[in-house]
Amino acid sequence: MLTAADLKFYESTNNLGGSPNFTTEVNPSENGFWDLISGEESSSGDVEYRCLYVRNISTTNDLLTPSIELIQDSADPDTSINIAVLDNVNETTVVSPNESTAPAGSPTWYGAGVDIPFNANLTFDAGGNGDFIAIWVRRTVANTNNLTANNSCIYSLKGQTSS
Repeated sequence: MLTAADLKFYESTNNLGGSPNFTTEVNPSENGFWDLISGEESSSGDVEYRCLYVRNISTTNDLLTPSIELIQDSADPDTSINIAVLDNVNETTVVSPNESTAPAGSPTWYGAGVDIPFNANLTFDAGGNGDFIAIWVRRTVANTNNLTANNSCIYSLKGQTSS
């Protein structure tokens, strides 16, 4: 049976796209994936981008009809999160030159409450090195001076298993 432990979120090169780093899982702790929003960014507004990869490391089961949903947007009302899925399984995405530059290709961005299906299944490999797909995340900070400690959001990865 496929479990949550079989579905891993990995960093990309410098979190800005490019090749997946299958040795480093996304760090969900404070300032693990996103940097701290500075006072200047908070007062002038800021948009930043990050890329991660979702991978099925199961040695026995596929993730069929997978999708991802942002089920809880940012806890800070002056910050919003959007996600976009690169619909090419086992392909790396472009590298963004910096965190403030949107990824090339004009991905479609979705906010909270939208179930985004992947274009293909994430199948397993007997060696535990299964399929992967790139996901871009955009964080928009409004131009306010509101500071929120421990700001977070929640993603949900869904699908059916092959057994």
